[in-house]
Amino acid sequence: MKRNKENEKSISAQTAHTILKDLSGSGSQIPFSGHIQGNSMLPWIKDLDIIKIFPLTAPLKIGDIVAFYDNLNSRFIAHRVIRLTHDHIMTKGDNCLAPDPPLTRGDIAGKIKVVQRGTANITFGIGKERFFIALMSRLNVLQVATRILKRVKSILY
Repeated sequence: MKRNKENEKSISAQTAHTILKDLSGSGSQIPFSGHIQGNSMLPWIKDLDIIKIFPLTAPLKIGDIVAFYDNLNSRFIAHRVIRLTHDHIMTKGDNCLAPDPPLTRGDIAGKIKVVQRGTANITFGIGKERFFIALMSRLNVLQVATRILKRVKSILY
């Protein structure tokens, strides 16, 4: 375990995953915070945003953003739930074309309920609109719509 510049304790992603899964089983609401690295959740969550991961204490819903540990790359991934079946949870990054391999509830470390960018909390993408975003992502139209909006914005501004 190491300390970061704000004197907060830092642990490995695998250790955090194990602790969050244990907390989920106990019904705890103790969150873990961490910096996002990468752009798989653009435009809603950006590189270096801070997310708060809460243990699972309620059923998942389509559109929820969940964190899980990727054993292959030894890192946490935070992606959106795009499909739920009896046995599997399908997730996908909002800025990705392909979904992740199927997960089970036991693979999920927790749910992202807070996204912080600088001093502001970002709520769009994790509110009621999350179902619509998940549907667009599942149909692979979210990336196209996002690119069109960026072009329109660059023309207008």
